Amino acid sequence: MFLIRTIVLLGRFGQGLDLIGIATKI
Repeated sequence: MFLIRTIVLLGRFGQGLDLIGIATKI
């Protein structure tokens, strides 16, 4: 359970970084 939650949180955090990176490039 904990491992799954961690992976989900890391996935959301990764998407957030991608959005910030894209916003910075524009």
